[in-house]
Amino acid sequence: MTTPELLYQGDRLAWDAGHLVVTDPALLARLDKPHLSASTAKAVHSCPARLVGEKAIPQATDIFSATEKGTAAHLVLERLYELAPGRRDKKHAAKILTDMLRLDPEPDQVDYAAALGADPVRHTEWIAMVSAAYSGIFTIEDPASVAVYEREMRLDGFEVAGVPFKGFIDRVDGDPETGLKVKDYKTGKDGSRPNPRFSDDHGDQIRLYYAALLAKLGVKAVEGALYYIEHGTQRTVDLSPRAVDRTKAGFVQSWTDLRASVASATFKAKPSALCGWCPIVNACPVAREKRKDTDPRDSKASAIDLGIPTLRPVGAPLLPGADAPAQAAPAPAPLAPAAAVAEPARAAHLTGEGAQQGATHQTKEDPMTATTRGAREEDKSWVPTVGGLLNLNSYAAMGTIGLAALSAELLSERKADLDVIGVKMTPASLRALTAVLSRVVLAAQSAITNGSTDWAEGANTRVRGALRSVIVAIPLPFGGDADAWAKWETRAATMTRAIVTTGIDLFDGALADQGVDALLPQGIAPAAAPAA
Repeated sequence: MTTPELLYQGDRLAWDAGHLVVTDPALLARLDKPHLSASTAKAVHSCPARLVGEKAIPQATDIFSATEKGTAAHLVLERLYELAPGRRDKKHAAKILTDMLRLDPEPDQVDYAAALGADPVRHTEWIAMVSAAYSGIFTIEDPASVAVYEREMRLDGFEVAGVPFKGFIDRVDGDPETGLKVKDYKTGKDGSRPNPRFSDDHGDQIRLYYAALLAKLGVKAVEGALYYIEHGTQRTVDLSPRAVDRTKAGFVQSWTDLRASVASATFKAKPSALCGWCPIVNACPVAREKRKDTDPRDSKASAIDLGIPTLRPVGAPLLPGADAPAQAAPAPAPLAPAAAVAEPARAAHLTGEGAQQGATHQTKEDPMTATTRGAREEDKSWVPTVGGLLNLNSYAAMGTIGLAALSAELLSERKADLDVIGVKMTPASLRALTAVLSRVVLAAQSAITNGSTDWAEGANTRVRGALRSVIVAIPLPFGGDADAWAKWETRAATMTRAIVTTGIDLFDGALADQGVDALLPQGIAPAAAPAA
């Protein structure tokens, strides 16, 4: 059990508008890793704030936990494949397991005998649990027929895609001459048939091992496989150049994000279905609400126990010079007749008296700011910014500039209508329409992804594609007042989200029994189902 003294984090953590700020140099040093593993890359991608929470709050060892069960099962198989092929059977596996309770543990291993104590019931339950966790290996393969090249192969001291790498491969079979085969053991959920809608963390791990083996030995593995030893299932991982490059790109992005987070001592919180397993979930200002009974957040430390203060609530205005997640821009003036269109004021970010004073100095200069002009450094397409500026080679730039281009197309297509009401295609009208469309895109994307407004995400691309169809179905209200534009935004965001979620439901099979009631004229009841 973690004591209240260790739970309290108010003296080294603080929330700042959905980001977790680390104020303790010692904790920040623990997060400042000189290398990156597949598991840490996954943690950074999933939720940087949770990574901090797991480092900050020590967890008591529970040998009946899923983590410790997996560790024990891995240890049994590591020692089993150390034996001569003829001794790799169920009998010797069982002996290895019972010896773990009888023999002194190695320095870096759990003392299972001490953890279980003298209770014979606990001993029996633990033996049964771990036996079930590794026994599927005998269904997957005949261990006696395996030619093992190395067990627990250490991988470090080199880079993968320019990132310092560290990892351990559970098992490498074969040999460099005939071909190496990467094998990784997994306990817990059966992942032998992954859902293509979601990220493939297990597959990415194998692909990183493939790249690391190539860097270490100069040899390409001929096969990568995941063994779900608790279920007796397996799957082969795609090691094609395209798949490996995609995984390496994500690995580089995680490293970039981690370095940026450490440099700023600020770690973003990303809400997801896994929020309940985070040790600081009950203090997180953006945590996803509990939706399933299996969500364990009720057993986690309370917000009062954690004591993490809030510097700024989510949605608060930015402090001068501060960075924050991408947010929808404030509402621009509607696309009114030309006489009513004002150029942006220099004092656009001032408030109160300062804003009024600045408004008297409006000019007709180009509304683009100095930061959008001049030469820029570019980087890989998955890196959104370089030196704090948008990387024009990035996926994010494709999204934002693509939306601005769509605005230009729409203004051009409606030129005849706009001439009638006196609206011209100018930088100001282009920016106003782009802002309108961006709010629709980000509102729909945020609703679909539980809060994300990342322009580089595939979800953003799908939403922008859906918006094109919505614009055809629901014409832009040129000539309307501010209220008309506000209503259009709301309706467009609703329909854009509906298109994307309908596609998701179609893939999930949720439309299989969908009736036609919504397509029938009002007042006409749906036809009765034909008699069997």
